[in-house]
This record gives sequence, structure tokens and C-alpha cells, in this order.
Amino acid sequence: MGHSHGKRAQFGSWDVNEFFDSGRREVDSVLQDCGFTPGAEGKALDFGCGVGRLSRALRSYFAEVYGVDISERMIKLAREYTPPVIFVLNQSENLSLFQDNFFDFIYSNIVLQHQSTKRHSGSLHQGVCKSHQAEGDDCVPNAP
Repeated sequence: MGHSHGKRAQFGSWDVNEFFDSGRREVDSVLQDCGFTPGAEGKALDFGCGVGRLSRALRSYFAEVYGVDISERMIKLAREYTPPVIFVLNQSENLSLFQDNFFDFIYSNIVLQHQSTKRHSGSLHQGVCKSHQAEGDDCVPNAP
């Protein structure tokens, strides 16, 4: 049950190639602002990965990329579209399925504002921070 990845393939109202290219452009912009260059070292997490639009792009920068999402349907689609990434269903309020300091880089976009409460959002944020190997300041482009 694969999906066509040709130019005419549609993902909702998006062209599949354009959809994933938009993720590549976003990740390239952010990671270049943070001083990263494409390579294959370390581990990255796409927190709230959806169908893997950003996970796929992170693969150019990291040897291992993990995507987590609360939606079984999104994880299933992500696995179909981007097999080289490890996609994990995580419906808990934390990231305890990963060891502390497991990731070298964590990326999340348009996720925490969808949480039902500030407490839940804060709990997820703490879990993400515990899973990240912090050495010095984190790069947070466009932070307020």
C-alpha cells in the first residue's frame, strides 16, 4: 500500500513533492541559522512529527532521526512516506520511552500550542528538555 511520489501525487490539497520540499526548506533555514551543515552524525527528534514532513528533512543532517506523534494515523503515514526515519507513537504526557540526553537536537514546530492546558504543555516541554543533550546554549531562532 504505497503512495505515488510523482509530481501529480496529491497529499490533501498539497502536491507531495512540494509538501516535503517545504519541510526541507524550513529545516535547512533553521539548521543553517544554528550553524549546522548537512552530514550524518548524531540523533535528532521531530517532536509532533505528523506525517514526517520535517523528519525527512532532518535526515540530511543526522545519522538517526526519530519522529514522535500522538496520532496513530499520522505515524502510519509517516512510515509510508519516509521509511529511513524511526517513527514512534507516543500518547503519554512525557518522553520516557527515550533515555535522558538521548538526542543531540530536538525540533518541534506548531505542536505545544495545540495542547489542552498549560500544565500539559509544560510537562511535554520538560520531557523534551530531559531528552536533549544540552551543551551550552540551545539555538532557538525567532524566540521571543
